[in-house]
Amino acid sequence: LSTQAKVSTEDYIHDETGYNYRLVNVLAAIGVAQMEQFSSFLESKKTMDDFYRRHLAGVGDISFQTVTAGVDSNCWLFTFATDRMRPILRHLNKSGVQSRPFWMPMNQLAMYQNALYVSDSDQSAKIYGRCVSIPSSVGLTEADMAAVVAVVQDFYAGSSESA
Repeated sequence: LSTQAKVSTEDYIHDETGYNYRLVNVLAAIGVAQMEQFSSFLESKKTMDDFYRRHLAGVGDISFQTVTAGVDSNCWLFTFATDRMRPILRHLNKSGVQSRPFWMPMNQLAMYQNALYVSDSDQSAKIYGRCVSIPSSVGLTEADMAAVVAVVQDFYAGSSESA
């Protein structure tokens, strides 16, 4: 059911409203077990966020989302902004690093194109057109993250479509 109403394997593009309600007992038990590991998962995500920020700072035109003072981010998905979003996505994926653009804005999805949309600046479209999400699963090792960073650095070094 997780692929219901999804038309693209790369972008998060849906052509209709999909529903995914079912939760059998065994999956509920797995969920409870995952919640018991939440603190270690959160620590892992924060370590990963710090690693990527330290190693990608100053690379090309990459910029990061700022965290508002007093906010404790869960660092759920590591995403950076760049004016070279599509070329770097092609390079990452061609290099074996599964990466995706950020989610398509809801008002751009086919099933909502006729719905009322009110915006002065359309920030969601700007984010969608510039943001790249790179691997950030809790199971990634430092070597895995270093490999991702190396592919990003390779792109900006000019050995790919960055020129």
